[in-house]
Amino acid sequence: MLQLQNFSRQISLLSLTLIGLSSSVFAQTEIATNNDFSGTNVITIDQGRTQAAKIAIGNFNYGPGVQLPQKLETIIGNDLKNSGIFAPIYANQFPQSLSSQLNPEVWFKAGVFYLVTGQVSALNANQLRLDYNLYDMSGAICPVGQACISRTVTLNTSENRDLAHTAANDVYQAILKQPGDFLTKIAFVQQPIAGVNKYNLYIADYDGANPRQIYTSDRPILSPNWSGDNQRIAFVSYSLFNSRIMQYDLNSRAVSILVNKEGNSTAPAYSSDGQYLVYASGVNGSSDLYLRNLSNGTERNLTNGRGRNTEPSWYGNSVIFTSDRSGTAAIYQMDLSTGNANRISRTSGQTTDAQISYPVQTMVMINRDRLTTQNLNSNKISQITNTFLDESLSISPSGRMVIYSSTVGNNKVLNLVSIDGFYQVQLPVLSGSLSYPAWSNQVQGKSTNNMNIPSAQ
Repeated sequence: MLQLQNFSRQISLLSLTLIGLSSSVFAQTEIATNNDFSGTNVITIDQGRTQAAKIAIGNFNYGPGVQLPQKLETIIGNDLKNSGIFAPIYANQFPQSLSSQLNPEVWFKAGVFYLVTGQVSALNANQLRLDYNLYDMSGAICPVGQACISRTVTLNTSENRDLAHTAANDVYQAILKQPGDFLTKIAFVQQPIAGVNKYNLYIADYDGANPRQIYTSDRPILSPNWSGDNQRIAFVSYSLFNSRIMQYDLNSRAVSILVNKEGNSTAPAYSSDGQYLVYASGVNGSSDLYLRNLSNGTERNLTNGRGRNTEPSWYGNSVIFTSDRSGTAAIYQMDLSTGNANRISRTSGQTTDAQISYPVQTMVMINRDRLTTQNLNSNKISQITNTFLDESLSISPSGRMVIYSSTVGNNKVLNLVSIDGFYQVQLPVLSGSLSYPAWSNQVQGKSTNNMNIPSAQ
């Protein structure tokens, strides 16, 4: 049990310290009221940061019989780091040993906001249990000296990474009051050897771990897209005469044809309720958008011959898409109730492949081969990557991370970047050329509250 020193008389001092530190760490951070936890102040993260918030990840205790390929605290730290919001530190960087009586002021002078501890136990040969706690060294989200969250999750041994992802999600949600992305999946296409006609469709954890092949072809595979319930993946598969839109069912593992018509049908995107599919289709280099009712197979034409219209994505009851109707590729928004479309990108030069982050109200797109954002309120444009030939972006369910492909040498690689460009990492997935990453929708964890909330005192 953690021992913390003189909590009651240090709360006011440290709350003021938190406000001062958060202002320097996040240029547009504000302290917002939220009553989900015992405390009253919650850090709200916005863009304009100069550094990430330090969070301490203690060495977890591992019980008898627990042998894992990677420490769970390392995975938790990597998750929080990938968000671009947190900078994890580990035991060798702590300002104090956890075995001593902790002084919150010492931690705050070191710029450390939070502390995560945990223990792992083997329930039997096939099941592991993780118990974990989050402590706030300031009283910002819960009383000082008391666990803000104390939770447990039990999973099969083969799912050991999901123990860590679940804990990271809970920590993220407790601090930011927003769901984390760490249990989500990605789909992507692998071409194992450049120039060889073999293409594989994979799904993996959001960070590229645990890749699993679900489809293979000797012709190109493009543009996977997840259904709202994460049970189906639509993708493009080329045949001898055209490209078709296929669907893979993750439960039955069955593959079916959704769209098969003359010319090339590409860029499928499910509506959030799974009732509709919007896609592009055309011949001789031109293309238009179509909306298909997946229940009865009926469809209607959304655009009609004004330039090349492609790369649709959903934004509420409207569709965002790329069109060169004005001469240069730009981003347009169509109201599905009226059919009216207006240009919304404010960039110069060719702009393609846009999606909108709902929570951050930011559009992410490819402008001049670089990942670029546009704030929907101010129209401010920002380039957020410096990689080469960026393409095929996909935004996480939280709206705060973006996965995309870029070119390194003769191959394409997958990259993860925070939506403000603050943090970026290349994902260590598979060899070969990797492209068309697509983020799944939100996945809920299976943790429960511990009955006895531990005290740090």
